[in-house]
Amino acid sequence: MKMHPQEGASRRGRFGCDVPMDDEALLERLYLRRSGVITNAAFVLFASQTRRWSPNLFVRIISYAGDKTGPLANDVILDGPAVRTLYEAVSIIQQRTGFSARFKKNQLEREDKPAYAVYALRESLVNAITHRSYDEVGVEIYPDRLIVSNLGRLPENWTPRNLKIEHKSIPFNPDIARVFFLRKLMDQLGVGTQRLPHGEWKGE
Repeated sequence: MKMHPQEGASRRGRFGCDVPMDDEALLERLYLRRSGVITNAAFVLFASQTRRWSPNLFVRIISYAGDKTGPLANDVILDGPAVRTLYEAVSIIQQRTGFSARFKKNQLEREDKPAYAVYALRESLVNAITHRSYDEVGVEIYPDRLIVSNLGRLPENWTPRNLKIEHKSIPFNPDIARVFFLRKLMDQLGVGTQRLPHGEWKGE
């Protein structure tokens, strides 16, 4: 199973120092290789085929023509490095949910607006990936809504209400979250879920 730990790291500005060219040195710098042993988080982040390491480690996107009891319109499984999978998932969701178009009075070109804002998709998926157990992230697309879910759990003594108010960032997988932070895909401030529009958070 191949790993690509340098994928995109050198193009981001939060690393704070020169990015090691050697894969093993980079994993050490990211605390993803300890005492010569590659961590589970390293496989999630950089393995080219994550399901070979853990059969349920993937992102599954299911589209329904109507409600959940009806036929599937489409079903795809994304298997690979976590950041690349995030980008692929956002692209597929946008393709499946479409765009609305309008012309502004002061411009000639048509403006295409996605059904779901990119930042909302990013926040939902990044949270699902960094707060999950080593298991599936699910995306369900319906004609009138989008559901992102995982099998992770909230911090001790938390309820879904905590996600709607100011709170600390306590990632379930801090090593995975650190790499997403270095890639400028999350802020580690605990405000992402408060920015999501019209979201309903459910959990244990």
